[in-house]
This record gives sequence, C-alpha cells and structure tokens, in this order.
Amino acid sequence: MFELYVLLIFSRLCSIVPYEGYLPYDRSGDWLYQTLEALSLLLILPQLFMFQKQGKVEPFTSHFLAGQALSQ
Repeated sequence: MFELYVLLIFSRLCSIVPYEGYLPYDRSGDWLYQTLEALSLLLILPQLFMFQKQGKVEPFTSHFLAGQALSQ
C-alpha cells in the first residue's frame, strides 16, 4: 500500500514543481505546496523500506489493488 502512496506523492510533485498552475497567484504559498509534498515523500520513503525489509506477506498487495483499479 505504501508503494501507491509513493507513486501518488511523486506524481503530484512532478505536476506542481515545474508548473505554476497549481499554485496561488500571490507569492505567499509559492513554496508551501512543494515543501509539504517533498516532506511527505521524505517521511514515507523510510517507512516503505522498513516494511519491505520485514518481508511480511499480505494476501492483497498494492499491486493487486492497483490492477483492480486500473481494470475498471
């Protein structure tokens, strides 16, 4: 499941960093959205690696859920 969060946050970062359309018109929030998205990615990556190290097998993995969502 954390893989999907990393994919989601990374895609949001790719959409808000190079383009100005997602940001407010004034300079007050110009850095806020990028910083919060980057911080959330930096916070979730160590957890992803920690969970992958444990090797706990789940019956319904995120790949299964993503496949089901994309097939609809």
